[in-house]
Amino acid sequence: MSKNALYRLHELQVDEPSQPLFALLAEKLPDLSRTMARKAVQAALVSIDGSVSKDPAQVPALGAAICCDFRQGIDKQYQLTRFAPPEEELPFSVLYCDEDIVVIDKKAGVLSAPTQQGERGAVSEYLRRWLRAQGDKRPFTGYIHRLDKETSGCLCFSRSRRAQKMLAVQFAKHGARRRYRCIVVGGPLQDRDTLTGRIGRGADGRRAVVADHVAGKKAITHFEVVQRFAHASELKVRLETGRTHQIRIHMAHIGCPIIGEPVYGEPHAKAQRAPRMMLHANQLNLEHPTTGKHMHFTADLPEEFVAFRSSLSTRSTS
Repeated sequence: MSKNALYRLHELQVDEPSQPLFALLAEKLPDLSRTMARKAVQAALVSIDGSVSKDPAQVPALGAAICCDFRQGIDKQYQLTRFAPPEEELPFSVLYCDEDIVVIDKKAGVLSAPTQQGERGAVSEYLRRWLRAQGDKRPFTGYIHRLDKETSGCLCFSRSRRAQKMLAVQFAKHGARRRYRCIVVGGPLQDRDTLTGRIGRGADGRRAVVADHVAGKKAITHFEVVQRFAHASELKVRLETGRTHQIRIHMAHIGCPIIGEPVYGEPHAKAQRAPRMMLHANQLNLEHPTTGKHMHFTADLPEEFVAFRSSLSTRSTS
């Protein structure tokens, strides 16, 4: 059996009882070693009579139907299963899922997608695992937009290339609307305003708002003050463009860096200390790529955001 022949869908029938599952697979599939058979079972790639088995030593009953889904390989799926957190610790909650899109509420501290070849631990990995656990064997999960590692909230993925293309057009033409909540140091002079500084590379090589003669891209950020504290303010923010770190850069540029900001602020300064960066993508509006229906998603403010805001309220009135 060639490698290409092994990495496909296999359907087998148990014709000899009292044999462990991993041994049975190694016997029925000549190019599958006993070690790889164990890994395949532990990676949840094998089902018995329609139920996934994760126990290599399980002894299937005589006549049982076994299905092995090796289309995505074995080693990679085994590693994803081995090093992924338990189901209750998945770094997201699902807000919506159908055949075309899935929208999640991402936790802070996890990458939206790998930033370099071979990087592990992105939320997209865990999302594919979650979809598999729901019985969905389709391998495609397409990126539409991203959130910074320390930003939590609404994040949309496509379930097909067609949906990915249609959603990408929405985001590129600003048809999809993204709204955020953040807590910044001090507070802007105006209760609401629009920031239009172009974003490029500053003299130190970091992204920054740049002058007209410096290479950069147009960036538009709308904000409104929700409430002011003694030394901080909570803002509603809406993106009109989607540049990397746009909100973080624009807020720092006007002298109001996001509290907990690790790059564009001063994270060790007393006024900027926080358990995490206080930026949360709380709303996402888009049109469904198949039905055209307008959809609205909301991710509740995380507990650490609410607790930190409450501490500010107490501090500002004391």
